[in-house]
Amino acid sequence: MSVAALVLGRREPRRARADVVGGIAAARLTLEVQFDVRVRAAALAFEPLAIPPGFHELLAGIAEDIGAATHQHDDGFGFRWVTLSGRSLDDLAISIGVLAESLHAGGCWEQLICAVFAFERRVGGSDDPVYWIYNFARGGFHAFVPRGDSNRDSVEELCLHESVSHDLRLEPDPQCWYPLWRIPV
Repeated sequence: MSVAALVLGRREPRRARADVVGGIAAARLTLEVQFDVRVRAAALAFEPLAIPPGFHELLAGIAEDIGAATHQHDDGFGFRWVTLSGRSLDDLAISIGVLAESLHAGGCWEQLICAVFAFERRVGGSDDPVYWIYNFARGGFHAFVPRGDSNRDSVEELCLHESVSHDLRLEPDPQCWYPLWRIPV
């Protein structure tokens, strides 16, 4: 970094690491015990400008290895969502990390947008899902708890953050806890 950048207060953006995505597995026990949620699915969103060779074969192999159903969806913003459905957070977290690493190895790191882990309530409570979103540009996780089509439960998001702060690399700025509406997960 140059001296001018330091004087002007600029800093190099923190480069996200795909292995940090797998850190969500460390929060599994806290999420299950304190919030009574279990993982439903995970997804990786990216710009499909160039997909490295072997990516689709890797996806098929991962799905077969962990017994997950896969789905690909292109949204209205031009992003591709690769979704894995399964019941093991460990398997889903590792699989999403491997897919992100394969895009990185193929020179497509800048195309990664986010990884999303969708959780559902086990019994009672709300039918609204709980999402943990890893923002590749910012290098941290944040919770997103939608309530209906356009509202969110900021109080529960704060409680979730506080509960897993020792387990995950979290996004420290709540203004950067971006909601993702109509997530195809």
